Amino acid sequence: MKVILKEDVESLGMMGDVLEVKDGYALNFLIPKKLALSATRGNLKQAEVLKRIRLKGEAKRRED
Repeated sequence: MKVILKEDVESLGMMGDVLEVKDGYALNFLIPKKLALSATRGNLKQAEVLKRIRLKGEAKRRED
């Protein structure tokens, strides 16, 4: 199942990443804990926004 991470998840990925994970892991852990969304067309657009936010945050940290 394809999911989009809403937050950084240790040993899995960073916010905005689109990943393929096992169905059970997505349905029983990631989605109920609001760590990820299923990768639908609308959610993929939201993933782009999340990636932009992440990249802006990383750029700001590099400046400091």
